[in-house]
Amino acid sequence: IGTPQIETLTPELKPWTINVDVTTSEDWPEIKALNEAILATSYKRKAEYSEYIPKLIAFGRYEFYKDNLTLLDPEWYVGIGLRWTLFDGLSARNNARQIKLDQLMLENNRTQTIEMANIKLEKERLDQQKNILLIENANNQVALAADVLNLSTKEFQQGLITLNEHLAAITEYEKTCLDQIKAIAAQRASALELLISAGKLTVETIQ
Repeated sequence: IGTPQIETLTPELKPWTINVDVTTSEDWPEIKALNEAILATSYKRKAEYSEYIPKLIAFGRYEFYKDNLTLLDPEWYVGIGLRWTLFDGLSARNNARQIKLDQLMLENNRTQTIEMANIKLEKERLDQQKNILLIENANNQVALAADVLNLSTKEFQQGLITLNEHLAAITEYEKTCLDQIKAIAAQRASALELLISAGKLTVETIQ
């Protein structure tokens, strides 16, 4: 960006407004990943159990009988049978049990992650509320300091106060303006953390 483009920029210092629901942490990437892992292990466990269950198979064949001169007229035989390899079945059952344990561990991990995420989310929500109140207080302080400075300027022009007293009013006004900037910066930072905690940080969720 060149100097002309920079000069056209008019950034506005204002708080960030969150325009999405941030009451739950279910959209956390970590929680979504655990949900997908649990679902995958569930499918894998079902697949292993399907290998453990004996298979019902159908078969068919035709045979020639030479002794009764039916060589040119073969007969079809159809039937069903049960196929189950014992050792493969036991292996599949053991695999399914191990996958079940893995799934339980993932579910426990998800529960703990959700609890920690909700605690962090509540902390960020409280910080956001606090910083909004601090901005309101800072705005009031700036307005008050501006009134004092305006009065001080008039009094100084009329010779009613000294230069040092007028400079003190200017200094106080600048200090309140700086406190206001800090309060807004803190609010924007806490809004960012709140969106991260809710798993909803996108360009569209902050205005």
